[in-house]
Amino acid sequence: MRGKRRPQAGVVLLDVVLALAVMALAALIMVPRPVGGISRADMRLAGSDIATLFRQGRAHAMATGETVDISVDARAGRVNAAFRTSGITLPSGMSADWVASNVCPGSGGGRRDLRFLPDGRSCGAVLTLTGARLSAIIRVDWLTGRVDMDLP
Repeated sequence: MRGKRRPQAGVVLLDVVLALAVMALAALIMVPRPVGGISRADMRLAGSDIATLFRQGRAHAMATGETVDISVDARAGRVNAAFRTSGITLPSGMSADWVASNVCPGSGGGRRDLRFLPDGRSCGAVLTLTGARLSAIIRVDWLTGRVDMDLP
């Protein structure tokens, strides 16, 4: 029995590496990961800010007797009004879809502005905000200028 080798006692490096890999895989599956993107609060805040800007535009038009245009650039995620010094920028990860009536004034690049008339009417528009399986819809009625929101 001289030709036979006796198995060595102890742990082989390969066994240790495999055990660590299995534990790492289990940890990856079991440990909760934070969900990135837009939260419900972010969506509500952005929608409320934009709806407020639209309402302020209507109120400004009625108070001053002047036409007010609010520019919505959906690609850049930006909403601006001439009567305010600062505009609104959407948070990263949120996108916008802007549909305005063809009677709204054009502002170049195929964009249309939201226009409020001195009597409170508007040209009508719908802004849809989306992000992280959430959406918010802001509608401006053309006849009354009323601003409504459907938020999560």
